[in-house]
This record gives sequence, C-alpha cells and structure tokens, in this order.
Amino acid sequence: DLHSFPTRRSSDLGNSTLAQPGQTLVIYMGVSGLDEIVRELQAAGLPAATPAALIYRATCPQQQVWFSELADLPETARRHEVKAPTLLVIGSVVTLAQGYALPVLQP
Repeated sequence: DLHSFPTRRSSDLGNSTLAQPGQTLVIYMGVSGLDEIVRELQAAGLPAATPAALIYRATCPQQQVWFSELADLPETARRHEVKAPTLLVIGSVVTLAQGYALPVLQP
C-alpha cells in the first residue's frame, strides 16, 4: 500500500494504519517536521529499523539521496544539512532503490 498525507496535520502521523508492515509512506516537504514525524510513526508502532530515504530535488539533475533507518532519519538530515524540497520515503521499498544507478549518498 502507498499512503500520502499532508504533514500539516500531525495527528495523522499517530494513525496506526500508517505504521503497518509492508506500507510505503511518501511524505512531501516533511524535513522541517522530521523529528515529530519519526516520533509519531514510532509511537504508532513503526519499527525504528524501518528503511527510509531522503530524496532532495527528486528527478532533477541536482537530486541527492540519503538512506537511513527511520530512527536515524532526523540525524541524517541534520548531518547533511538537508533542506526542502525533499521527499521522505519510508518502508521496505527503500531497499530496492539501492540497486539502481542513482546519485546516492550514505549517512
């Protein structure tokens, strides 16, 4: 399943239906609320080790990708000074991207 929701409504993040195994979450423009997003998803039951990625300027020549686990996502963003526009992709689908020729940066 793929879920997308506006990050303006943080109450949606605590929804346990978003924290199910096999789900893929794509969050647009969520970098500024990353600490809260991670906290709420983990509180709803999403494991800390869930694969995650930050995709800066997706599909543009300047695209950059950082892979992380959910729990480490805020620190990865801070370490690399990730800014908007950035997509957050959370779920096992992230592991598939590592096999593609993307400009990938590790945490």
